[in-house]
Amino acid sequence: RMIPTREGEVSIVFARHTLTYEYALQFVDGKTVLDAGCGTGYGSHMLASRARRVTGVDRSAEAIDYCRAHYSAPNLEFEPMDVTKPGFHRVFDVAVSFQVIEHLPDPGAFLSLLRDAVVPGGKILLATPNVRTPHAEDTANPFHCSEMNYDELHALLSKHFSSFQILGIGHARPNRLREFIFRSPLYRIGKLLRRGSVVKKLANKTLDLTGFRVITEGVSEEAMDLLAVCDNK
Repeated sequence: RMIPTREGEVSIVFARHTLTYEYALQFVDGKTVLDAGCGTGYGSHMLASRARRVTGVDRSAEAIDYCRAHYSAPNLEFEPMDVTKPGFHRVFDVAVSFQVIEHLPDPGAFLSLLRDAVVPGGKILLATPNVRTPHAEDTANPFHCSEMNYDELHALLSKHFSSFQILGIGHARPNRLREFIFRSPLYRIGKLLRRGSVVKKLANKTLDLTGFRVITEGVSEEAMDLLAVCDNK
């Protein structure tokens, strides 16, 4: 579960996740929003700065307790709920679900539930890691069961939406040394460092590890995360 960074800490993954929510802000002005699989709630809180109402749901009661303890707003609520089971019908204008679908054994059924939760003409936004090459057994995430590349996500969305766009979260600027490090064993070692590690801070300054942007070209090859914007027609 993603815990927000504190001042002076470095997290590549949290930087990507935060940018995803920042991108979603443009779709939620004055809207009712569902954050399906809200985790620790930082993203739901971001969305509440623009939305009329935000409901963050997560199957983990522990996560919901964290959300309620750390984030509050008059238009923000958190509820324990299994996102793989029906819970809402035509309630929300927008649904977001970031870094969730890869954890579910039946992504198609999950998309059907999101469609049912959102009013016709609403928006559904999804984000998931862009797994271009399947991980070796010793590097695979044990909590992921439905990882996808661009083509696989496109094929899945085509079964549920007649109109959608797949964008990507990619590095803001090219850096040859960073690309070399990412392909070497040094990257796996670096992932073990604490967020506040001096080495990690220096690496971030040198390699621009946490600078990201939303990309529309070269998504299948360059994106670290895939970001889908779907019309609920």
